[in-house]
Parts: sequence; structure tokens; C-alpha cells
Amino acid sequence: MPKLTEFKEKYPDIYAAILEEGKTAGKAEGLAEGEVVGIEKGKAESREEALATGAQTERERIQGIEALAMPGHEAMIQTMKFDGETTPAAAAIKLVQAENAVRHNAAAALAADGIKPVAHAAAPAEGDPPAKDFETLVAEYRTEHKCGKGKATSAVAKANPEAHEEYLKKTNKGGK
Repeated sequence: MPKLTEFKEKYPDIYAAILEEGKTAGKAEGLAEGEVVGIEKGKAESREEALATGAQTERERIQGIEALAMPGHEAMIQTMKFDGETTPAAAAIKLVQAENAVRHNAAAALAADGIKPVAHAAAPAEGDPPAKDFETLVAEYRTEHKCGKGKATSAVAKANPEAHEEYLKKTNKGGK
């Protein structure tokens, strides 16, 4: 270092200029390197934050779709959970549409295969006599057709099933 001290003493202006230029260059280089390091650090932090936010959003999307699950639509739910696009709101619409289709098909099948409804019996008019009971109908049949009780009972039971049912309930005390 003796040479540096000698140079400093002999040429103080040149020494000061070189020193100042070195400081300025070092500062500029440090800022540039620091900026690059800062940018890279910021990118890494932003990437981590974006990944965490994206993962949370996707988790919530999948949970929202799972909350809509209903029997008979498991495959549809599974597909929508992992397509990466379907929102819970869109999934709800698709499920309602699918369920409506199932119900429509079931109603159509029932209409095609179901038992046709029986016409409603009109209520008796106010002046009509009360309906005859089964035993009265059997007695009238025997008198009219001059037959035995077994034949009359069978014929009246076929012609008046409601009266026969009432008779059975009454004689069997509600049993069948």
C-alpha cells in the first residue's frame, strides 16, 4: 500500500476523481444487481401467491360441485369436478336439467304403462234411496232368479264388488 499512499499524496485531484468514479460505478452496478434480484424475488413470491390462490379457488370449485351431489348423477358430478371449467352454478343448472329429464321420462313411462284412472262415481242425489246392502241384494237375486244362496251370492259379488267388500269387512270384523 505504500504506492497508493504515495500516489494519493502526489496526485490528490486524480485520486479523488478515480475514487468518485469508482463509487458511482459501484453504486450503479449494485442497483442493477439489486433490481434484478428484487424482480426475481418478486416473481417467485407472486408465482407462489398465484399458485396458492389458484389451488384454493379450484378446491372451492370442486367442493361446491360436490355439495350438489344427488343419487343417480354420480358420474356427471365426477366429470364436472375434474373438467376444470364447470362452476358450481353451472353444475347446478346441468343437474336440474338432468333431473328434469329423468322425471319427464318417468312420467312418460307411467303414462304409457300405468293403470288408467277409474271414473269417479257420482254422489247420490238427495232424493235417491240409500244403496242396498249385500245381503238384501242376494235375497232379491234369489227371489228374482229362483236359485240357491251360493249361486246368488256369487252372481251378486261379481255384479257389486263394493257391496261384497263391505259385507266381508262387516262379517269378518275388518279382517280379510
